[in-house]
Parts: sequence; structure tokens; C-alpha cells
Amino acid sequence: MPLCAACAAGPETTTSGKGSALDRVKPFESGAVNPAGVYVPSPAERALDCKKLTGSMRIIITRQQDARNRPQPSMPAAAAQSVVSAMRGQPSPLDMNAEHVRERGRLTAYNALLAEKKCSTLDLAKELGQPTQK
Repeated sequence: MPLCAACAAGPETTTSGKGSALDRVKPFESGAVNPAGVYVPSPAERALDCKKLTGSMRIIITRQQDARNRPQPSMPAAAAQSVVSAMRGQPSPLDMNAEHVRERGRLTAYNALLAEKKCSTLDLAKELGQPTQK
């Protein structure tokens, strides 16, 4: 016997009539790299508070450290991925070096936002130089 009537109705049914939580979530707009190669934060990113900016930076730093510990795909493997993606009509896999540069630019832009908001900034050279802990 279910503990509540809403539980018995199943995950698709809501009692509020406003749709599911996923239907109400707006996608987060991220910034872009301009022609000069500088990451420009979106208005949504500019609106983040110090805690959320710092948390996002910590996630990016962890991803950067993880990528450093992963072996790069061999040239034949990368070529095969590109061919299969093209045959399926999908975009080519991301160039990992380009992604690294974009994420580094994003960290720099977020650090500048922290400084604008008079928040504590991160020492990116130190943070990115630390090996991941196991």
C-alpha cells in the first residue's frame, strides 16, 4: 500500500497541475569564446553568487585534473570516432585541447567575476598544478 496518493499515481502525474519538475527547469545558458579567444560569461553566469561561482570553478578544476590523468586516444581511435560520427550525422567528438583551453578561459572569467563581486578568488596556477588525490 503506497504511503501517499501522489506516490500511487506514478512519477508522471503531479498533484500541483504545473507539470513535472523537469518541465519547469530552464536550461542554464553558458557563455562563449569570442574571436579573440576570451571566454565571455553569459548573463546567467554573471548573476551567480560567490558560492555558486566558486563551486562551478571547483567542478571545472576537478574535470581538468581528471583529464590530465586520462590517456589521450590514439590517432587511429580519434580518426575512427570522427568517421563513425560523420556516418551517423553526429557532430565530431570534441578536440580535447580546444576544450581544455575553453575551460581554462572559463575559469579565468569566473575568477574575474569573483573579483568584481569582491569575493575571494582562487589561485588558478596553484589549483590546476595540484595532482588529483586518490
